[in-house]
Amino acid sequence: MRPGDGGHRAVPRPFFTPLVLATFRNYARALTTAEVAEPQESEGNPPLYYSVAMAKLMALVAGEARWNDYDPGLSANRMLAQSPDPCRSYSGAAYVGLVAFARYSHPAATEAEAVEQARAIKPMLDAEGQHSDDMAPSYFVPEARSFATVAVIYEHQYLAYQNRRLDNGLGLDTERVLLYPSAQHETAPDLISFSPEGDAIGALLMSDAALRRRAVELGFHVYSAPSAQFDFAGYLRERGIPEPSTSIADTETWLPGNAQFRKMVDEIGDCRW
Repeated sequence: MRPGDGGHRAVPRPFFTPLVLATFRNYARALTTAEVAEPQESEGNPPLYYSVAMAKLMALVAGEARWNDYDPGLSANRMLAQSPDPCRSYSGAAYVGLVAFARYSHPAATEAEAVEQARAIKPMLDAEGQHSDDMAPSYFVPEARSFATVAVIYEHQYLAYQNRRLDNGLGLDTERVLLYPSAQHETAPDLISFSPEGDAIGALLMSDAALRRRAVELGFHVYSAPSAQFDFAGYLRERGIPEPSTSIADTETWLPGNAQFRKMVDEIGDCRW
């Protein structure tokens, strides 16, 4: 069957990754002093992961708080998270939804409510200035503290970076850390199949041990792992990387329906769909 003919269609979801805020240890400590973040428990290493209360963080952003308000050794720049372009990047659009959910605790039910919420949070997002397409390349360069102090990325990008360092004998980068929003959002890419052959590819991604291990090596969580050997947590233990506590099972950020979400993102980014 061809796409769009109303025939066969299957949608496997072999793996997922949470949206996170990536920063540096001294900035995470400043957020801890500001009482909007707290370190997750860690054995034997400085914590690589922190939990952050997004509503409190957004209140500081709206109030134009400065980093040196909470650590005199830091810059006088405003507390902001640099996010990708919401019109061109799902992570950027999802961050818009995450900020709106932190402010309102519920997704917009109508297009009018989506516009209202977007206009209320727009000043906090406009303060970033020009958006890029992907913040990860900026965050992982040596100069990142200057222009990607807090960057919106995916967890798998950070874990893949740490894996590359271990492969090159460099050890863990303990200065780069992740902030996990109190209400988390995860991205689960779909593989859309329109034929039995496509189904076979999807089934392979869901069951083949080598492919599943490769997904975990790239930092992804995998669904229904058949054995601990290819489990996300088991692999991190094998590599000596602390396992983050995402709290996804406790509180999740719910995005609006498609029409409302597009309206919200368009209001924020002046998109040309």
